[in-house]
Order: sequence, then structure tokens, then C-alpha cells
Amino acid sequence: MADFCTVCANDMGFNTNIKIEKEFNKLKNGYFINCLCEGCTLDAIGKSETGELILGKYEDDRWFTKEEHFKEKAKGINI
Repeated sequence: MADFCTVCANDMGFNTNIKIEKEFNKLKNGYFINCLCEGCTLDAIGKSETGELILGKYEDDRWFTKEEHFKEKAKGINI
């Protein structure tokens, strides 16, 4: 079964399997978790050393801000 992040699930009308805000809030600074959103290929949710949300995406193999990854849809993530 496919998993979808908060943003993609809202766009597609599916249940959210990867709750970005919830996962972010569980993390300590400097840590991340692996995930895989079938919609946007998000593959990691992290918290920077300074406590900011950072997102990983497999095809670029680097960390993104929510604005870089989701563009205008980033407003839907309240972090």
C-alpha cells in the first residue's frame, strides 16, 4: 500500500500516512527519520541542529526547506 505525506494526501484526497508535523515534533535537533511518500518522493524528515524542518528527497540526495520541496503548497505545513 502506498504512503502519502501531509501535503500529497491533502491534494489527492487520501488519508495521511506520513504526518510531517507530528514526525518533526518527535525529533531531537540534528536527527531525521526515513519515509517514502509515493506522491512527491519525500524520503526523510529532519530537524536541523538549530531546530528547523528539513526534508530529504531521494533523486537530489540533499536536504530541502519545505518551500524548496513543496513550493507554494508549503503553507499547509505549520512548522
